[in-house]
Amino acid sequence: TAFLISRARGKRFFLTRGTDRDRDAYELAEWRDDLHGDINLLFGLFNAAGEDPMRVKRYSSFLRKSFLNTQPHDAAKLLSLINVGYVFSREEIKSGKYRLVLPGKVKIYENKKCLPRAFFVSSAVKMKDEKILEYMKSRSFNPASEVVFPGASGEKIGGVLPFRPEACAIRQYKSGEITSGVKNTV
Repeated sequence: TAFLISRARGKRFFLTRGTDRDRDAYELAEWRDDLHGDINLLFGLFNAAGEDPMRVKRYSSFLRKSFLNTQPHDAAKLLSLINVGYVFSREEIKSGKYRLVLPGKVKIYENKKCLPRAFFVSSAVKMKDEKILEYMKSRSFNPASEVVFPGASGEKIGGVLPFRPEACAIRQYKSGEITSGVKNTV
């Protein structure tokens, strides 16, 4: 927890499936209790899986379909989209998309392409709800520049401004509350 407090404020962390399943293993006892979100919320640390009593059904479905039986390398784009800055894994992650930042029984990897919690995108598209996740996993989707809404398939949405990182900033993030600032230059 101390490592994340010093480096990850405002970013989420994610446990690979095997690491999450093994949290109760005796040899991992020294760190497992530090991963419970209700404690971490006090320090501004957020588990990407959410907290069971607070988990939204649609988000829970997204997590299950996106990351169940998926290797971290293949999930990097969607983990970046949901602001996962750090991935915990018992196994070595061999991917240029991550950088080992803390070795040990449970290794912590930094996601090199973690996106901010809030940002502008330059394009938007609507598509049928059941096709959205498939599209988001495809090479065609760039989470840093496009948003996808449920609606008539393939319909482009006009009036989207180009992405400018300096135009949006999160001023404060607390559990259940985000305060942001937007600079309008139009």
